[in-house]
Amino acid sequence: MISLEAFWNVLCRHDWYFEFSDDFSVWKRGAAAESQVKTIASQSDKHQQLFEAFHNYNFGGASFGTNRPDEPQKSDFNI
Repeated sequence: MISLEAFWNVLCRHDWYFEFSDDFSVWKRGAAAESQVKTIASQSDKHQQLFEAFHNYNFGGASFGTNRPDEPQKSDFNI
């Protein structure tokens, strides 16, 4: 199992907006990476909560018609 700290680093480097790319190769790489990220997230409740915090932060705000939550902090997850 990947540690929360290692998963944090994966989430920080993840291309959250790959779906908006006009370049199919970028989309394809992003979709594969997202699949791996979701597999890691399913390892534990803490991993899932971390994924959801990053997801909600990246897809929140006026552009998405929601309030943007605060950026996730390591201290929120005891990392």
